[in-house]
Amino acid sequence: MNEMTRWRGQAISEAPRGPAAEETTFRQPDVATVFSAIISNFRLISFIVLAGAVAAYLVLRTIPQQFTASALIMLDSRSTLLDETESMFAGLPIADTYIESEIELIRSDAIVHQVIEQENLLEDPEFAGGNVPAGIRQILEARENDPEGEGSEELLKSVQLLQTSKEVRKRLNVQRRGLSQGVEVSFRSRSQEKARDLANAFAQTYVNDQLDNKLSASTRAMDWLRAELQILSQETQIAEAKVEEYRSQNTLVGEGDQGVGMQQMRLLNEKLTAARAEEALAEVKAGQLRELRANRESLLMLPEISENKQIQALRDELIKAEQAEAEMANLYNPDRRDQIPPYQEAYTRRLAVEAALNKETGRVAREIETRLASAKAVTRSLEAELQSLRNKNADVNAATIGLNELEREAAGKRERYESLLDEYNETNNTAAVQTPHARIVSPAELPLTPSAPRKKAAFGAAVIFAGALGVFIALLREFTRRSIRTPAELLALLNLRPIGVLPKAPKPFGKRKKDLAVTMNLLTKAPESDYAEAVRSLRAELFLVSGYNNSTVVAVTSPDEVKGKVAMAGSLARSIALTGAKVLFVDADVRRANVLPRLFKDYDGPDLASVLRGQADWRDAVVVARNKRLSLIGARPGGWDEVVSHAFSGRFQRLVDAWREEYQVVVINAPPSCAYPETRAISAYADNVLLALQWNATNRRRVGEAIDLLREVDCVPHIVMTDVAKGSYRRWFRAGPPRQTEKAQLKVVPIN
Repeated sequence: MNEMTRWRGQAISEAPRGPAAEETTFRQPDVATVFSAIISNFRLISFIVLAGAVAAYLVLRTIPQQFTASALIMLDSRSTLLDETESMFAGLPIADTYIESEIELIRSDAIVHQVIEQENLLEDPEFAGGNVPAGIRQILEARENDPEGEGSEELLKSVQLLQTSKEVRKRLNVQRRGLSQGVEVSFRSRSQEKARDLANAFAQTYVNDQLDNKLSASTRAMDWLRAELQILSQETQIAEAKVEEYRSQNTLVGEGDQGVGMQQMRLLNEKLTAARAEEALAEVKAGQLRELRANRESLLMLPEISENKQIQALRDELIKAEQAEAEMANLYNPDRRDQIPPYQEAYTRRLAVEAALNKETGRVAREIETRLASAKAVTRSLEAELQSLRNKNADVNAATIGLNELEREAAGKRERYESLLDEYNETNNTAAVQTPHARIVSPAELPLTPSAPRKKAAFGAAVIFAGALGVFIALLREFTRRSIRTPAELLALLNLRPIGVLPKAPKPFGKRKKDLAVTMNLLTKAPESDYAEAVRSLRAELFLVSGYNNSTVVAVTSPDEVKGKVAMAGSLARSIALTGAKVLFVDADVRRANVLPRLFKDYDGPDLASVLRGQADWRDAVVVARNKRLSLIGARPGGWDEVVSHAFSGRFQRLVDAWREEYQVVVINAPPSCAYPETRAISAYADNVLLALQWNATNRRRVGEAIDLLREVDCVPHIVMTDVAKGSYRRWFRAGPPRQTEKAQLKVVPIN
């Protein structure tokens, strides 16, 4: 007995009904399920991987090889925007935007067209020879047919240049080398020499273009500076001549001719400024004093008064006098002050100090007011004197102002002329030693290995992708399938366990299809085979689950057409007969009627259909095997519609009762329960009902429907899984080492 004895069915009342057993087609994956799905679909995955590898190999053989050569250009540490600035900016790094601009310049039409013209790529079939657009072709044809049409060759050349430029730009790759100031120019071609030459051509054309642009800019700058110098030279001479003429007209020889008046005016302006500042300060202090008096506040709040040394001394003396008076007040009664000389003396002393402090405060306040009046008088006097002196020197000032304006104009023109002259000399010297902003530090070398396609990497990626696709398809099949493959799935779906699991029976040697007789003979011809062991386990499980005695009827049905159901029913009957019991195997699936012709091809006696019609006795339709323990009642094809009507009339029940009296075990092969109604009648007459499910084929929903139909006649079906694949059976359902069965020893012989 193997470990399948653990799969015992539960009472049908504990199992859910069919509709409750419905589930979505997609189930949440787990590691065990994923692993099982990969193992069970290993052949599919292997086929997809092999197909992907073959396809990748064929495609890679047809793709032409491409070679890539690279040249390295190093940009200068200064951009063109910094060339005209001070040398202190020479160490600044190049901005990223400038590098990106230079990369776009290398990819521009100007550089591409120059390279195409230099290397004569318009005649190269690798880059030229593209299809001319239909619209351009029509224009060319119209111009060729028109005698007066001109420019067709130029138009065709322009179209070819655009097509060649597009193809060349596809193969050109310009990028920055990391975070450095280097730019890598790469070109891809079918020819190694062509890839190297074109990469160097792009790099050299870019450097030459930079140098030409700098020389052109220097030439334009020198021409402009030369013209400006001529104009400024003439304007400077005219301005200096005007200055001398103005001096002679106004008898102004030098700066001293302005006379003493100008010096006096400067001195008076300085004094007037100081006097006005003194007046403003005095006005502020006087205003503070007036504000304190208006608010009747102490004048000691004014810093000018509080910071006076004499007032500070009087305030200190007043504090001491007040303290002495306070001490006397603590010792004596203030009402008897006049009678106590020390107290009277302290009081008198305080009053005297307060009077002196008030007097000194008033004196300082008067000094502030006097200082304000004095400052105002000085200011008015200086203003009057300055106005008088200004009137006297008005004429001299007017002439001086005009002279100053002329001198400033002449000095400005002279300074501008000298600045442009220096810039002209510097530009002239720089143009003689002009260098480009970029240099080729590493020219392109001849590539030794192709850059594309990378056959090993592409082939490996294709194999990996095919493997991933195969695993994805396998998992998709696994988690979207509707069939049942393991007892765990059946338990999770219907809360039932199968009492038996039968693997696929081996095919006879040299036969395309499995033969029923050979399958049943496996129990004696190959008793060590997986199939024989599974049938014996099913027989033992059936006995443990329900037991069978001298009048046991076992009905075998399925939800739909199931492979292995007939073989399972016949093998079960044969296995029970081998134990010594007298067994009758009844093929009640009259619509197919394929048992009798397969086991006894030459039999021409009555069959089950004739018995049900009342045309023959059932004993006459019994075919007995060689060991006399196994008998068979089958049906021939045809006439099944009339037979089905008799199955419900009670005649079949009488036949079952008669069989119970004659045989110990009756095994009935019933039609599918979800397709034909007579199955419920047959199941109702049976003591045990086996519901066969084809491994990885029977729909889960149909299983629930079949159980519901059998529940209507109070049947307790036991699940049996049939036609399990050999690898899955040994992996999931069987313990112990596999047993080998030689197919060559299997022969199609009648059952014995």
